[in-house]
Amino acid sequence: MEVEMKEIKMSVNAYFKYLKRNRIYLIAPFILGLIIGISYAIIKKPKYEAHVSFIINENDKGLGSSLLSLAGQSGLFLGGGGLTPNDDKILFLFGSRRIIGEAILKKVNLEDKNSALIVNELINELKIYSYWGKDTLMADFAKIESANYDALSRQENRALDVVMEVLVNGKFFEYEALKKKSLVGQGTGILFIKATLPNEILAKRLAEEIYASISDFYIQNAVQKQQSNVNLLESKLDSVQRLIHKLESNLGVASDNNFNVFKASGKVEEVRLKRDLEILNTIMGELIKNYEFAKITLEQQRPFFKLIDGPTLPLTALYKSKIKYSLLAAFGLSVGMFLLLSVQYFRLKNDPKN
Repeated sequence: MEVEMKEIKMSVNAYFKYLKRNRIYLIAPFILGLIIGISYAIIKKPKYEAHVSFIINENDKGLGSSLLSLAGQSGLFLGGGGLTPNDDKILFLFGSRRIIGEAILKKVNLEDKNSALIVNELINELKIYSYWGKDTLMADFAKIESANYDALSRQENRALDVVMEVLVNGKFFEYEALKKKSLVGQGTGILFIKATLPNEILAKRLAEEIYASISDFYIQNAVQKQQSNVNLLESKLDSVQRLIHKLESNLGVASDNNFNVFKASGKVEEVRLKRDLEILNTIMGELIKNYEFAKITLEQQRPFFKLIDGPTLPLTALYKSKIKYSLLAAFGLSVGMFLLLSVQYFRLKNDPKN
């Protein structure tokens, strides 16, 4: 037992002596790693963060059905009953393909470039074309031509899916709701959008367009029923107005024809026109009342998006940490060389020639 302990001790001492003799091979990679890490941090382009914060004020009445309808149109399923207007359910809409898709199909003007679709600039900026791989559908793909979400081709739809996947998985686009610190799980009603990209103008436009897309979609669909009612009443008002104008013209002609006519039988048409005109004026009055009431109801039910803070140039630049990347590179190269030296030592030790 004592002999075995001595042998182990001698082996360990020999191993450390071997490492000490070859310490230059450990120090050199460490220094090289520091240089590589610092160089990478300096050369690497910074990313820019664009933030949008906003709050939604809305009438609670009937909002549950509105949100459920919105989720359905967005391709989402919010299970369960008793849907209430809270931050979590509103945040689900940020995962909608339509909302993000319509946002990145808007145009952007970058420096020294003509107007282009945001999605195409994202493909170039993030080198997303490398994700096509061996997909035969994308073999001859150049860029998305259509700015109409519903008119995209199969190839353009595939490209849009990949871009959205990269945005979410790469955390180039994030969203969250501010929670109250004192109350677990209770939201403040304030929501945030963050876009992080190597191009600050593109980051700013992406955050702005996603905010615009979700606010427009949410408002339009949340009051869809009330808006349809207003449009219907407006159409009926126009129809009745045209009939009144027509009857007024006919009544004027009838009155001219009955000038100096004293028999009642000769004025039947004029009397009939006056009666119809009175009826239409009564209907017109009721329609105007209902129309004004419908407009008031529409405005009361319309959600109101209030922008708190939007992105302004210049954006916050996020540079790579020189210390972090230099230490990571130095540690990685040193560990790699340490393993190589260890393997080499045990090979030499077990070699019968030695």
